[in-house]
Amino acid sequence: MSFSHLVILGIILIIVIPPDKLPEVMRNIGRMFNDLRRSTAGVFDELKKEAEIRPSDLLKYKPQPPQAPPAPVTNLDEVAKEKPDDSKS
Repeated sequence: MSFSHLVILGIILIIVIPPDKLPEVMRNIGRMFNDLRRSTAGVFDELKKEAEIRPSDLLKYKPQPPQAPPAPVTNLDEVAKEKPDDSKS
């Protein structure tokens, strides 16, 4: 929030909230923001901790060797013998 936004918000609060209640309301708003900051900081710390990669985690997942491709067909007569010809029916 920029300074001009805070000034406008302050003017609106002075108009809406009576001056004798203003310190109490501002204290409550400050406590609310402080509690919100504390609770979200704990969540972010937990997320960072869970997202951290440890060396023991890397050892659990061993890469699989790549599968060998099928042997290429060298003789087309063998392919013709394996597949029945449906055009003769």
